[in-house]
Amino acid sequence: MRSDRWLNRKRVIYIKEKHSNLPSYPNINEKHIALYYHTLIMMEDNKQKPTPEAKALSLFLMTFKSENQQYKDKARQVKNRRDMVLSGDLDKDKYQNEVKGILATYGGYTKVIEKTVQHYINKFGEYKSQGDDKYAKDAQAIAEKLMAGD
Repeated sequence: MRSDRWLNRKRVIYIKEKHSNLPSYPNINEKHIALYYHTLIMMEDNKQKPTPEAKALSLFLMTFKSENQQYKDKARQVKNRRDMVLSGDLDKDKYQNEVKGILATYGGYTKVIEKTVQHYINKFGEYKSQGDDKYAKDAQAIAEKLMAGD
């Protein structure tokens, strides 16, 4: 069967165990099942986490997109470029260089986090970062510094 050639046996076993609740339909054959698992494997592969810089930029643009159409357009552009990286149409290094260039226009990584955190402090009176990645730790440190300064 052609679709079996696409699949790595160990990964198939892992995916089958993880998704053991395969729906049962009367006309499903082995080819359909192999394509189903191939799709799940592709979805697993595309769960690449964004870099802290990309995350900072995305959150910054999403935070301010309602205030300025330019931010909304840039957010859409960054999301489209990220989708291109995930689909393999754009090199990850080229995307990262684009993100760093856009970040530089807004003041850099730290300044972007600071503006985002300050916005949430002004809006809600506090900022609580969730997560244990580099961005979350940096944002929490900046939030603590800003809250102590108030």
